[in-house]
Amino acid sequence: MLIDSHCHLNIKDFDQDFDEVVKRMFENKISRVINVGCDLKTSKRALDLADKYDYMYATVGLHPHEAKNFSKDILDEFEVMIENNQKIIGIGETGLDYFRNLSTEEEQKTVFNAQIGLAKRYNLPLIIHCREAYEDVYEILVQYDLKKVIFHCFAGNLEFAKKLWNHNWITSFTGIITYPKNIELREIVKNCPINSFLLETDCPYLSPQKFRGQRNEPAFMIETAKCLAECKSLDLAEVAELENQNIKNIFGI
Repeated sequence: MLIDSHCHLNIKDFDQDFDEVVKRMFENKISRVINVGCDLKTSKRALDLADKYDYMYATVGLHPHEAKNFSKDILDEFEVMIENNQKIIGIGETGLDYFRNLSTEEEQKTVFNAQIGLAKRYNLPLIIHCREAYEDVYEILVQYDLKKVIFHCFAGNLEFAKKLWNHNWITSFTGIITYPKNIELREIVKNCPINSFLLETDCPYLSPQKFRGQRNEPAFMIETAKCLAECKSLDLAEVAELENQNIKNIFGI
């Protein structure tokens, strides 16, 4: 059984057919999911789902797009949520996004540093969103003694991936590894140490090639797992076993 380590069932895209999505998830051997917060509202919703379903977990975080809306009150609410619920197992997604620049670079860096501080304070994994900002993210991270860092939806190059692996940080792979043009990304998967990967959907975004153009959902992660298995010359059972161990090591579940 696989685990979707980063999804967004906590947003309105799944309101109409949530039960059917969960049914398909189990039918495709996805046993658990981690719903990731992008702002206060989605963080609270992730926690609500985690409280309701034993196979769901939550993170709290403020996406770099939302950095312009940051306030200490939000950080305080995150702290209260963390202190009162053990099913919050990570901070994020947070990081830097210079592609869309929906918040200024200065705003993004301020919020990124604040959430790094939260991860250190509560000894929780930090889930990184990084787009066209790899070196800046790396330079900020190395200033802190962080043991548990996940680069969600990794799409950098092999040289940068090796820098992350040298810190024992995690590269997490989505359905984009199945896209025919992403030969370099599949080479990264091939080279990734077996203790340094996770699988995720980032649903409702980034459906694997077989379902491209459709809303993504946890059930579709089986296609990403098959691709990773092929890249690393493993069978699906081995991939599931390795991913479960990596999830346990970084999230403690």
